[in-house]
Amino acid sequence: MESRLLDFILRLNTTDSFEAAWDVYSKELATLGISQSLYGYTDVPDGHRGHGDYLYLANYSEAFMQEYSDNRMAEHDVAFDWCERNDRPFEWGGQAYTYYTYTKEQKAVEEFSADHQIRYGFTIPLRLLHGNSQGGVGLSATGIDKKEFEIDIKPHFEYIQLVVHTFHMFVQKFPRFTEAKNEYDNVVGKLTANEVETLRWLTLGCSINEIAHKKIYKSVPMVNKYINQAKIKLNARNRDQLIAKAIILGLL
Repeated sequence: MESRLLDFILRLNTTDSFEAAWDVYSKELATLGISQSLYGYTDVPDGHRGHGDYLYLANYSEAFMQEYSDNRMAEHDVAFDWCERNDRPFEWGGQAYTYYTYTKEQKAVEEFSADHQIRYGFTIPLRLLHGNSQGGVGLSATGIDKKEFEIDIKPHFEYIQLVVHTFHMFVQKFPRFTEAKNEYDNVVGKLTANEVETLRWLTLGCSINEIAHKKIYKSVPMVNKYINQAKIKLNARNRDQLIAKAIILGLL
């Protein structure tokens, strides 16, 4: 997984616009069986948001998106509701749906999606480091049946999440709704010298023992502490995501 993620990051780093990064991201997801994706995100505080305050991009079919928009289906989409209330992902058709007692409108959205062969996929909520940010992605393995989804798509879900979060973090450097300073600029300044040094060696593939005994000459528990502190500061869920963010932030 690590080498594939690094290759994805290197391709992202050749892009100079949100749209170019989206193209790299979409093609990577397509190799994993995710044929259609929707990305929506805002930094504007809750209670002050208008429709124009969301960055919104999708590669679902034009016919689907037009009818979805014309009928204001986002207002009754279970996936949107999930992203507002949760920060963990869920699988379409999986256990998450058991948490809902569907309204008539929500059932209509599900039936409409099924008519367009959109039955199996994932919703992944997106956050940054402050409480005002909100968003998510909807990923569809359009046109396949449940057996194909279970065999060909689900085994890649961990990497799919890494792709989504890496893309989301990478595109923060591009102008979105305002020219506001990137939230991560402040965070990087709060990483200690030992945390940065540990991340550099971790990114180069060194083991914890190597970093501790041959690179920074600290105890193994201390090296693990540096890694855990960096995870918290960079909002990384696991070590692979931490490595991805370290590369994107130029901590090499």
